[in-house]
Amino acid sequence: MNFHAIASLLISAGSLGLACFVYLKGKNKLKNIIFAFVTSSISLWSFGQFMGEVATNPSAALMWTRINLAGGILTLVFFVNFVVVFLEMLSSRKWAVVSAYCLGLVFLILDSTPLFVVQVEPRLIFRYYPVPGPTYPYFILLFLFCAGYGIVELFLALFREKGSFRNQITYIFLSSIVGFFGSATLFFPVFGINVYPFGYYFVPIYVLLGVYAIVKHRLLDITVVIRRGLVYSILAVFLSVLYVGAIILSGEVFKVVTGKGSILATIFLLFVFSIVFNPLRERIQAFVDRYFFKRRYDFVKTVKDICEKSALILDLDELLSETLTKIALTFGARAGVFFIRGKGRDFQARNTFGKTQTMRIIPDRILSATKPDIVEEMGDAVVVPLNIKSRLIGLIFLGRKLSDDDYSSEDLDLLGTLANHLSVSVENAILHEELIERQRELCQADKLASLGTLSAGMAHEIKNPLAIIKGLTQSDNADAEKIREVVPRQIDRINDLVEDLLTFSKPKQLRREKVDINSVLFQTVKFVEKECGNRNIEVKSLLNDGLSSVTGDKELLSQAFLNLMLNGMQAIEGKGMLAVETRGGDSGKIEIVISDTGRGIRKEDIKRVFDPFFTTKEKGSGLGLSVTYRIIKEHGGEISVDSEVGKGSTFTISLP
Repeated sequence: MNFHAIASLLISAGSLGLACFVYLKGKNKLKNIIFAFVTSSISLWSFGQFMGEVATNPSAALMWTRINLAGGILTLVFFVNFVVVFLEMLSSRKWAVVSAYCLGLVFLILDSTPLFVVQVEPRLIFRYYPVPGPTYPYFILLFLFCAGYGIVELFLALFREKGSFRNQITYIFLSSIVGFFGSATLFFPVFGINVYPFGYYFVPIYVLLGVYAIVKHRLLDITVVIRRGLVYSILAVFLSVLYVGAIILSGEVFKVVTGKGSILATIFLLFVFSIVFNPLRERIQAFVDRYFFKRRYDFVKTVKDICEKSALILDLDELLSETLTKIALTFGARAGVFFIRGKGRDFQARNTFGKTQTMRIIPDRILSATKPDIVEEMGDAVVVPLNIKSRLIGLIFLGRKLSDDDYSSEDLDLLGTLANHLSVSVENAILHEELIERQRELCQADKLASLGTLSAGMAHEIKNPLAIIKGLTQSDNADAEKIREVVPRQIDRINDLVEDLLTFSKPKQLRREKVDINSVLFQTVKFVEKECGNRNIEVKSLLNDGLSSVTGDKELLSQAFLNLMLNGMQAIEGKGMLAVETRGGDSGKIEIVISDTGRGIRKEDIKRVFDPFFTTKEKGSGLGLSVTYRIIKEHGGEISVDSEVGKGSTFTISLP
């Protein structure tokens, strides 16, 4: 029994098994039934080949040759029927099916006569091969008509159809070309052409791909099959040549060293090749993608760029907008939605791309998804879950592609890789958003607290003079002269408070210019010198002439310095000293030091001296130091206080 006979038996058995499998997978589907007939006919055809080779005499071989040819005729007829049914064109292509069956019937009748096959005789390596009769050449025309018609219809359908059905057609189309090309080589020896029919061994490819296309619900993209096949073919050839060369070389080396070969060299080489296999495969994959599938190579590169750039964006809305748009454009999706998980099982659509439909309910199985998948109940949309430590934080939905092609397994793998990187970026952006929201809430709370303090302080300060005025006007003993003396003074007190409050709440617009600090301080000291003299307070000025000017508002700075000097003067009880000093500070800054020998500030009150309405003076409004603090801050400066009860206070201002 030669190799051809063994191969024929295996093809026959395999085809029959696949025919049963296809039929059982779709007993109620006409395309499954017809394809089962096609595959069974191939089984009969191959079984006739096998029996013809193992026949013990020419008459038995002739009988099995006729059975073999009958299988071929039936294969052609059923193929036409299958293509028409598969493409759902039975109503418009009924003529082709009827023609194929009629012609097939004619050739089946001729097959049993010498008009088709006269006898069998040895050809090439075959023991028995058909000798054609006068009608046999017309069988080639039947072959060309049936095979050609079916392949052309499949080819035209590739331009009409889209999506998963187009992917199915691609498989059937390519497998049909391979299968019929392979079987056509069997005609060569019939007409005395001494070419071995090597293509016969391609027939199983037609059967396998056809079964896969019909039975498999979601097909592997055909480009993936070609890419992987090309990669592993290159890898197999390369490693085989390298391995054989290494074996021969190592064998020679061992013979020279030890005088005999060693199996250890073979084991060592196998170990080395097993280690380098995967890195080598990845390099070859990159080479193939770059030079043979450049679009795919750029596609992967784009996904990597999205991963890298997303890690640099902290604003959640910007991140979602940037990534969703790029992902949708990269994968050619019609639309997309980016969901972020809220409290519990609630999801909020934070960003959309294209025309999307509002999604009210997300299926439970999606909420438990761990990797990208196609969701049929949502129009074949792709769902990409974003998980952090098994916790779902977001979902990306991508609609169908603009081309209507299906998302391939490699698309889903790339989206899975993208999701792993994007999950971390989204989590960081969510935390950043929550942090900003908390800061906003704290600021709002601070504002409300300040407003409360402001209101309470203002009410307290206004209430006292009003109480005095009320008590005076309601007193039976009050005379007009006393009223004229007290009431205006209390009204002035209220007016001063309102003025301070207006200054605090509506600060003057900062007018920036070059300001000589020494000059401003000199003029401000002049304002307080007379009053200090009346109080027996010595004023001491130590102004450094070598200081440069600062940029700021001369009037506002003068107001800030005056507030500090008046505070110091009012804190001194009896004889004392008020000192003003300027000096150069760190990093080119100017320091203004205003100190007094007054009563000082308690340690627990120091941190509150700049708060609105906080004061330790009986008649103070508590707004002077608050205004001073704000003025210094508006100039980009710092102000600090150092004080000791009974010894005095020192205010240090640092201006850039």
